[in-house]
Amino acid sequence: FPLTHRSSPSAMTSLLAAFAENSATFLLEVFGGAGAMWGFSEFMGIRFGVNNNDWRISSTLVGMLCLLRWIALRMGRVSEKGEVLAALVLQVFGGVGAAWGMLEMVGLRTGYPDNCQQPQVLDGNTFTGIASAWGPGFSSCRNTYPESRVFCSFVGLWMVLRFAGYSPAGAGGRVEASMATFLLEVCGGAGALWGVAEV
Repeated sequence: FPLTHRSSPSAMTSLLAAFAENSATFLLEVFGGAGAMWGFSEFMGIRFGVNNNDWRISSTLVGMLCLLRWIALRMGRVSEKGEVLAALVLQVFGGVGAAWGMLEMVGLRTGYPDNCQQPQVLDGNTFTGIASAWGPGFSSCRNTYPESRVFCSFVGLWMVLRFAGYSPAGAGGRVEASMATFLLEVCGGAGALWGVAEV
């Protein structure tokens, strides 16, 4: 009997690899751009309750520009000036935004007022407590924004130095590069989704 020839899995593997790569870059470079502006603006103290809607518009516009860049890169069109701006947004703002968002996601960044367990009034509505929501630090009305801003300032300085081309050589450089990759790609992916969900 003739041997049955099985079709090569390489086509399916290539398709899955392309899908995974495009999904990851879309998350990091498109959602990441919008999330970077959203998180960085709060870290800087220029986004707060009363102007959230203005920053939603700004972050959405940045996300749309990042989408156009993402499409252009897939078509092989690269703008050198555009890439410098994209690196600033995605690496510097994005690094700070990723750290800022992760601190909130894992419950280390909280901003409860001193009287958080007393009745609160918002937009004419009175409410008490956080119901069944997960609220680390609520029992003590914990506010860790100052500490979080100090930590993220160091992250920002680190990202600015990387953006300017400064990085250690040798084994220290490899460790630093791995830490930056973890921050920008792992924390950045989670932070991008977190930020875009809030936008």
